[in-house]
Amino acid sequence: MEKVNRQSAPTEPNDDDYTLAEQCGDCGRETEHKVEVSIVSTSDEQQTNPENRKFARVPCRTTTCLSCGTVTERLRR
Repeated sequence: MEKVNRQSAPTEPNDDDYTLAEQCGDCGRETEHKVEVSIVSTSDEQQTNPENRKFARVPCRTTTCLSCGTVTERLRR
């Protein structure tokens, strides 16, 4: 699992956002986080055989701290 932190401005959730209380590494406490899951490509499209491209994807879980705005991405490999 790969973890990537990015800084951004604090944000407010929309009505259709999924939120969870999680530990924030930057805040140092449990805060509300907006949670999103997406499928991302893990290979360069030009170097991957077209027949295999559909298999070169992994789930990515992205959380955004609603207090400080820190974005954390975790890729499952």
